[in-house]
Amino acid sequence: ADEHKALLDTMADLSAELHLELRRRGVVTIPGPWGRIFTSFAHEKADYAAVVEAYRQAVGKLVSENGFGKTSMASAR
Repeated sequence: ADEHKALLDTMADLSAELHLELRRRGVVTIPGPWGRIFTSFAHEKADYAAVVEAYRQAVGKLVSENGFGKTSMASAR
């Protein structure tokens, strides 16, 4: 039970950090452990490309600065 809670806490932390990094890049998401993102028909191809690039940059920063995706998830197991 403690391991499960630690994993959920890590996922929530990661979601919040990702949300903040994406906001810094102009992409608004709903933070949560399940990481949902919604789009609309009002978006153009360039908008989607900008979101993909924002995710690449944000995830790259989190991995390089915090080790998310490398050690954080492993230590929560």
